[in-house]
Amino acid sequence: MLTQVVTPNFYRYISTEACKVVKPVREASKTLRHIHFPTRRPYTEGLEIQEKFVRANLDFKLMEAKISRHQKSVAEQGYVLSDYESELLAKIASLKPCPTVLTFEFEPTYTGGKREKQNTTASDVAKYEAKGAQYVQVERGGQVTYHGPGQVVAYPILDLKSFSNLSLKCYVSKLEKAIQAVLLRGKNYASGSSTREFGIQTITTTDTGVWANEEEKIAALGINARRSITSFGAAINVATDLRYLNDADLVMCGLSDKTTTSMEALGVQSSVKDVAFCFAKELGNILGVERVEHLDGDELKVDGEE
Repeated sequence: MLTQVVTPNFYRYISTEACKVVKPVREASKTLRHIHFPTRRPYTEGLEIQEKFVRANLDFKLMEAKISRHQKSVAEQGYVLSDYESELLAKIASLKPCPTVLTFEFEPTYTGGKREKQNTTASDVAKYEAKGAQYVQVERGGQVTYHGPGQVVAYPILDLKSFSNLSLKCYVSKLEKAIQAVLLRGKNYASGSSTREFGIQTITTTDTGVWANEEEKIAALGINARRSITSFGAAINVATDLRYLNDADLVMCGLSDKTTTSMEALGVQSSVKDVAFCFAKELGNILGVERVEHLDGDELKVDGEE
C-alpha cells in the first residue's frame, strides 16, 4: 500500500500558482463533518477512532476501483449496463464518506513520527515517560511532539482527490492557513462567552507548523496519506502545560533551538472546544465546502463503547 508522509520542509517551497483555490469535485465532499470528543481520553483511544474512519474511506476507495474495472471490462466487451445497474452504481457512489475532522483533548502523551522509529531507544522512552506522560510510536511525518490537556488535536480525514487543486503539499499548506485563521479571527462562539476575536498574529517559517514568532511555535503538524486518504493533522496549544514541551532535556519536532507557546501564554483565554469548532469552520472555508456539521463524539460512541 502506497503511503506518503509529510516530513519537515517537505512542502515549504511551493509557488503561489501551485496552491490554487480548492473546491469539492464530488457531492459527498461538499459537507465537512466535525466530530468533537469533549471527554479527555488516552491518546491510543483517539488513534483507534481515527483508524476506523480511515479504514472506511480506504474500503470505499477499493470498492470504487473494483466497480470502475467492472465498468471498463463491460464496455470493452461491447455490453451496455441496464438502467437498473446504472442506477445501482450511482447509489453506491453517493454513499462515499464525506470529509471528517476529529478533534480531541488527550491525556499527556509524547508521540514519535516515522523518523523516530529507528532512533528511539528504551532509554529514550523512559526519559519521556519520566515526565509523567505515555510515549506512543505513530505512523505520521515529523519527529517527537506532545499532546495533552489544554490542546486541540485535530485529525482531518478526507480524500485529496475529491477536491480540485489539492495535492498533499498544498493540503498541508491549507491546514496551516486554517490554523492561522483560527488564531487571528476565531471566537469563543461555541460557549457563547465572548464575541471578541482571538487576534493572535502568526507566521509560517522554513520549519513545519504555525509560529507566534521566529522562536515560538504555537501549533504543530504531522500528516500521513494512504491512497490519497489523509490522517493525523495538527495540534493547537490552547492552554497547554508548556513544561512538557519546553523541558531542556527534551527536543520537540527536532528543533533544539526553538520553544513552544500557547494561546494562554499569549494572553488569550479560550476552551479546547471553542478552538476545535473554530478550526473545523476555518478548514471548511479553505476547502470550499458548503456545510460544516458539528457532532458530539461522546454521544455518537464511535469508539465502540456501549
